[in-house]
Amino acid sequence: MNCALTTPRIQQWIQNGRPARILHLFDEVCNLVSDEGNVVSLATPGIGAGPFSLVVEGVLPATLDPEMLVTVDPSEGSLTIGSTRFETARAVLWKPRP
Repeated sequence: MNCALTTPRIQQWIQNGRPARILHLFDEVCNLVSDEGNVVSLATPGIGAGPFSLVVEGVLPATLDPEMLVTVDPSEGSLTIGSTRFETARAVLWKPRP
């Protein structure tokens, strides 16, 4: 699954490659938390951009489950939940400002 929008914070989160798990799972948002306590939200276009979100193209797969393993691959710039891979390489960089 391709991601449409990312932020510098998300890029750094992926480059760290730290283990993560699903914190919350909703229809349009999946919140992930790293072992360091950093949170990232996978959000649909309906939710939109935020400083801690990675906006995906389309809808989140209905197969996501809170017990699924989350892996981060810094060399590929991607993260995987279960068998769903989220590609960030072509995501537009958005710099949030207060």
